Amino acid sequence: IPYRSLGIDVDGMTDVCNLKNRPEFIQELIDYKCFYPAYHMNKTYWFTILLDQKLSWKQLQKLIDESYRLVSAGK
Repeated sequence: IPYRSLGIDVDGMTDVCNLKNRPEFIQELIDYKCFYPAYHMNKTYWFTILLDQKLSWKQLQKLIDESYRLVSAGK
């Protein structure tokens, strides 16, 4: 997506990942450096991660696992 879609004043495109989590966790997580309000998703339950290598693979895996657990529980 364009960086500007996240409110970043930079030209060009970036990769992102939208993940689900608990609303209270998301409120604490948003830092506008690595974690952003969800792009094209419900901002209460979803957040966007900027995939620019600021986040370790281990941290990303943990967030993906939690998101998968929450989405699977809703089925």
